[in-house]
Amino acid sequence: MAQRIDIHNRSIAGRKRQIKTWKLPAQEQRALLRFIEELELGRVNKGRKISESRQCKYLDVLRMPLEFFGKPATRLRLPDLETFEKAISSGQIQSNRKGPYAHSSKVDIRRALKVYLRWRLGATKASVTDSKKVVEICTQYAQRGMFNIFLAVFFGTLGFAFVEPF
Repeated sequence: MAQRIDIHNRSIAGRKRQIKTWKLPAQEQRALLRFIEELELGRVNKGRKISESRQCKYLDVLRMPLEFFGKPATRLRLPDLETFEKAISSGQIQSNRKGPYAHSSKVDIRRALKVYLRWRLGATKASVTDSKKVVEICTQYAQRGMFNIFLAVFFGTLGFAFVEPF
C-alpha cells in the first residue's frame, strides 16, 4: 500500500514561533499573529476559514514586504507602498534563491499584502481609491518594464543583424 510522505513543513505552530525572529516591531509581530488566528476563524475573508497550509503561505509571503517596510503597518503611507512596488518590480528585492521573484510570486505577495493591510488598517483607511492608486502605480511600473524589455530585444536583434554578414 502506498504511504504518503509529506515533504513540506506546514506546521503553523512552528511558523508562528518563527515570527519572533523576524525583523519587525513587536507590535507588528503581535498583529500578524492575531491576523493568522482570525484567518483561521474566518473573520478576514468573508467568513471563509483558511487551512493551515494556506496560513503558512500567508506567513511565507508576508515576511518579505513587512521586513522591507520595517515599521508598523499603521504608519505606512502611499510613498512607502510605491517604493516597495518599485523595488519588487525592478528586481531590486531578491528571493531566497538570489534572483528576482517570479511573476506568480509577485502576484501572491501583492494579494497577501492587500488582504493583510485591509485587515490591519480597516475599511476606512484601506479604501477603494487607495487600492486603485496602488494598482495604477503597479501598472505604470509594469508597462515601463515591458517597454524596456521590448527596446532591449529590438535593438539587440537589430544589432546582430548588422554584425552577422550574410
